[in-house]
Amino acid sequence: MTARLAYFVTPHGFGHAARACAVIQALWARRSDLQVELFTTTPRWFFAESLRRRFGYHPCQCDVGLVQATSLHEDLAATARRLREALPYPRRRVEELAATVTALGCRAVVCDVAALGVAVARCAGLPAVVVENFTWDWIYAAYAGEHPAFAEAAAYLAEVLAGATRRIQCEPACAPLPGALGAPPIWRAPRHPAGEVRRRLGVENGRPLVLLTMGGVPWRWDRLDRLATSGDAVWVIPGAADVHERRGQCVLLPHRTGFYHPDLVRAADLVVGKLGYSTVAEVVGLWRRFAFVPRPSFPESPVLEAYVRARGACAEIPPERFASLEWASQVRELLVGPVPPLEERPSGALVVAQEVLIIADLVA
Repeated sequence: MTARLAYFVTPHGFGHAARACAVIQALWARRSDLQVELFTTTPRWFFAESLRRRFGYHPCQCDVGLVQATSLHEDLAATARRLREALPYPRRRVEELAATVTALGCRAVVCDVAALGVAVARCAGLPAVVVENFTWDWIYAAYAGEHPAFAEAAAYLAEVLAGATRRIQCEPACAPLPGALGAPPIWRAPRHPAGEVRRRLGVENGRPLVLLTMGGVPWRWDRLDRLATSGDAVWVIPGAADVHERRGQCVLLPHRTGFYHPDLVRAADLVVGKLGYSTVAEVVGLWRRFAFVPRPSFPESPVLEAYVRARGACAEIPPERFASLEWASQVRELLVGPVPPLEERPSGALVVAQEVLIIADLVA
């Protein structure tokens, strides 16, 4: 019989799905016969582009997360309304998901933040492993003064998560938990050499390549002509056009770029973008220079900022100046700064995969 795992992934952005993909790839490296059943509303195509192997996909709204007004700002009122509707988890829904997981023959449930997976695992009598650098109870507790729904959600989710068999916290962990297993940052390994990626992008040899990314979240770019003030750098901007095209110093890519995002990060001399877990993990893991945009009211942001400041060549772009692109000339300082080491760091996915297989009793 094929060994199976259920994997519940919070759909807040693509970062959690990227982390889950890295873990799944590490699991497959150890158990090639393993079948993974994904429960999430993160688009199936994202997993298909990352995993390139067969997996089960079950549309499931695991979390409310935070409703985003923009990529950098949250809509707390809308989030509070949705929390009222979604929590506590309806008993019938948990039982139906538990029946599905049981019918599939899953040996354990892995949850990237998604507490719903823990509730389902307990109902099904299965072990549950939570992989996180923050959990939603911690996030909501920070907003408890904004609306009673946040305090109620934080208390409820903390109780559910306490039922997990194992907590694995990835660097940088926002709320270190006694007894949790620590892991290095988790990131997906690149597939292609940097030179090959640069050739596909049409970036000439010797020209600096700057990757401008918002982590997969749509963003409107105005005044791209201002990027010409950054010297001879070529700017690669995913999600900036409907088709792959070159406009002066800008290479504009569609939302689904056709490029594996870790390949773009490795090919870049500098990454510019918002502070998000998957971007930080890739920048740190691949030793890239980083100009970051903090998210003013998101509790995770200061933790990520302290982490990148301590570990690499980086600079801050104030959020109120980011959209204008007037800061473009400032990146020259980073581009001419010390070259980071060439070696790549091991991903924490290896640590997580080994622990999951132990908990699921699937170690060969």
